[in-house]
Amino acid sequence: MLLKEIKNIYHRELDAIYEQEEVDSFFYLVIEHYLDLERFVLALKPYLVVTKAEEQPLFEALGQLKLEKPIQYILGSTQFMDLEFKVNENVLIPRPETEELVRWIIDDYENLGIKSVTERVYRGVCIPEAEIKNLVKGFEEEMKLHGLGSISELYNGDPPHHGKGTISQAWSVAEMRRIIWLIEKTEKES
Repeated sequence: MLLKEIKNIYHRELDAIYEQEEVDSFFYLVIEHYLDLERFVLALKPYLVVTKAEEQPLFEALGQLKLEKPIQYILGSTQFMDLEFKVNENVLIPRPETEELVRWIIDDYENLGIKSVTERVYRGVCIPEAEIKNLVKGFEEEMKLHGLGSISELYNGDPPHHGKGTISQAWSVAEMRRIIWLIEKTEKES
């Protein structure tokens, strides 16, 4: 079957459920994932034929999209902060808005000239790097408990720092990842 015919089938089956641009995006993500083809392939090879074996995962993905299953779960992975993460139904999918927010935070800190974790000040008191590392160690285990790379919204301030609130909070994860990144960056610079 011609690949462009499969694309037309995607639109015929999904345009009533999703926006046309989103259907295009799904199709290109699926052919990249299963066939290792770039999104511009149809412009260069409009009469590209795929085999029955190559068609099968494309139509299986189409069936799952018709059930409104997220494309990230269908493909088993998603991109976040230029990193690929494995995902399934038990993992929250990072939103593009969260990635944008994390990038803003990183840019803000870099623009402020913060180069080291030891430069972080809390209410006018510099927190020793060793103490920060000790706190982070506890959170690394926590990030494996409730969802891949997630931590709770709130924590008790006093040990043992039990989590409260939602089990997965994007800004909490982002801040923890930033702290870990700053520690690693500081250690490399030392």
